[in-house]
Amino acid sequence: MERFTPLFVYERDYLDAKSVVENTSDEMLYFMFFYKSKYARVKIQLLREIFNENNENKFFVIDHSRKTGIGWYYTIQRVVKAIENNYGYKYTALFSVDDEEHINHYKRILIRLPEDKVQHVKEAVDEVYGGRKGREFLSVSESSGIDLLIEFFEEHYYVPVLEALNREVVRNKIADLIKEPSEIEFLNELRSASNKFEVDWWLFSKLVGRKDNIYIPYLDKDDQEARFYPDFIFWFKKDNRYLVVFVDPKGTEHVDAERKIDGFEELFTDNGLPKKFYVEDYEVKVRLFLYNKERESSKKYTQYWIRSIDALVEQVNSEFTNVW
Repeated sequence: MERFTPLFVYERDYLDAKSVVENTSDEMLYFMFFYKSKYARVKIQLLREIFNENNENKFFVIDHSRKTGIGWYYTIQRVVKAIENNYGYKYTALFSVDDEEHINHYKRILIRLPEDKVQHVKEAVDEVYGGRKGREFLSVSESSGIDLLIEFFEEHYYVPVLEALNREVVRNKIADLIKEPSEIEFLNELRSASNKFEVDWWLFSKLVGRKDNIYIPYLDKDDQEARFYPDFIFWFKKDNRYLVVFVDPKGTEHVDAERKIDGFEELFTDNGLPKKFYVEDYEVKVRLFLYNKERESSKKYTQYWIRSIDALVEQVNSEFTNVW
């Protein structure tokens, strides 16, 4: 959090205000000072931190020459105003030429199988990666069923794509592959529409929570900081413009999804429009879409929900044809 200039206060005002903050419940502080304020719970904790005796010299300049001044209520109001103006969750989106290092889960994909099965998977990966085969279906269990698909996908950030066709069999045996039914369905539809994007080139990658360093910060239902890892990230380039698109096809809980959208808007929009970032000679915009064929959204968040890959294609293509 950013530090504001220490406030000048009179001694009695400070002591009385400190006592009120220490002995008043969060609920009462909310109704007294933060009613309808965004991220109120976080700001209440900041208020308590500011009036912690260990932070007296950090946030205040106390005048001991007079015992009282404006009173405890207006003293707390001044602190609250400073919090509203300078504190809270403020993030900056960073882009650099080294962003590829932020996706690294694929460098440590773990396979916990008998040695002969591990060798079987490695050989299949080499076949697909080397272009000798477009796809390979494997059995990694003791049964004869098909459990794993290894497939070449030209636009995938790292080749090949590993999909769990039997998620129960591969559970805890192969880490960080694509295993959710909604993710697999999304990829199947993406293949059929991959040539419809009207751009110079595009790539996409899966994101893995707590392993990849690309995420959207937001505040959860308890006003605590959380990290939203969409399932996929896309990069689209046309001329000197880049469009970065997050897509999450999971059927996430409705209210939680809207909190995640709020976090996205905090970072990447300004007055409802995408912010423009500059990296070297390129202009960059970022979009977010929640992919779900059935879920409805409240009117405020309708623009973030798509029901088909064709809708994604339409959104991407229109982004480049509209005024950038």
